[in-house]
Amino acid sequence: MYCAYCGLPIERDAAFCTYCGESTDPNAAPAAKRTVSDSLTPGIDSVFREDMPDVNNYLVQNILAALFCFLPFGLVGIAFSILSGLAFADGDREKAVGYADAAKAIYRCAIAVGIFFVPYVFAFVAD
Repeated sequence: MYCAYCGLPIERDAAFCTYCGESTDPNAAPAAKRTVSDSLTPGIDSVFREDMPDVNNYLVQNILAALFCFLPFGLVGIAFSILSGLAFADGDREKAVGYADAAKAIYRCAIAVGIFFVPYVFAFVAD
């Protein structure tokens, strides 16, 4: 069974929704008219807004750069990717794009270090 007000699953014999607190009685009047901004999870609703296009946070690229290129840069890039996703979830697209740009630059640096400098270090250590 699903709540008629918030749409989340509730138990069949529940008198009230455990998420939004509304009565499950079909004859009961709603407690108050709620809007999207009154959600119990304030950052999540903005993720599903259609008027705000997605931001590529380069998380996959940074994970691969951390695993296969240069771990320290990759870890910093992962942190910026996560910050970008959190800022986007809070509805701050400008900040999310800024963090995503930093994540993109960091994963590119990790790839450059992995391709150009790490082989030289291994060659130097092997001698």
